[in-house]
Amino acid sequence: MISFFRKIRQKLLEEKRMGNYLKYALGEIFLVVIGILIALMINSAYENKKDRNLEVKYLEGIATNLEDDINELERQILDDSLQLSGYTRLVRAFQVDSIKSDQDGLIRTIFNIQLISSFEGNNIVFEDLKSSGRTNLIKSDSLRYHILRFYNQAQILIQAEKELHNPVILAERNSLFISDQLGINKTENLFFPEYWSAQLSPRNATDLFSFLNEDISSPKVQLFANRAGYIKALIFAKRRERIRLLNAAISMKKEIEDFLGNLSH
Repeated sequence: MISFFRKIRQKLLEEKRMGNYLKYALGEIFLVVIGILIALMINSAYENKKDRNLEVKYLEGIATNLEDDINELERQILDDSLQLSGYTRLVRAFQVDSIKSDQDGLIRTIFNIQLISSFEGNNIVFEDLKSSGRTNLIKSDSLRYHILRFYNQAQILIQAEKELHNPVILAERNSLFISDQLGINKTENLFFPEYWSAQLSPRNATDLFSFLNEDISSPKVQLFANRAGYIKALIFAKRRERIRLLNAAISMKKEIEDFLGNLSH
């Protein structure tokens, strides 16, 4: 097409028809500009489609990570509830004979409350999105803001739990019954099947539970109860924050799924 116009311009120039020459020259320029604009539009449409496909992949990945977070938090909240029940049961054993007499149950409780879990979170996809500088791929301002806010909230919880599990607090937990005095080996048959149990000697119930028969007003029992209450308060606060993050994760996952559903319509 361009060569066709060029031949016409050359002929008009030879015939000294300048008016028509200028018209054809302008027409040629116009066609070139239109061609460039069309090419840019096609390229822009291609890049936009590529970005939208990438946006969908990132959001689907974040939704999958959120599902992992939801499962992890649900397990840990259940563990928190069991620990709160365990510490409560131990302190009540000083006054409730039915709890005190259930020695196997108390030993299981003593060991179960020592289990410590920290929320780690699964933010692999979000970190890839952020580190690659592609957060603006998420075109919805509100959705992008909510995602950033959620992972900031998750990071705050992760850091808080690291501080909570410091050596001083762990020592406080371990001082409540768990020690060589209790004797882990003496309780193996409570936790392991017979083919894994290597218990060397039977438990001595008198040695293990004589503390529970002490006067509840004694300084020793009061110290124990106060330590248990302190640890319960820490677990309760951690559980509350985990529930908040769980609700945020559920809400965030639903918002992403709704957004992706609207894109497909």
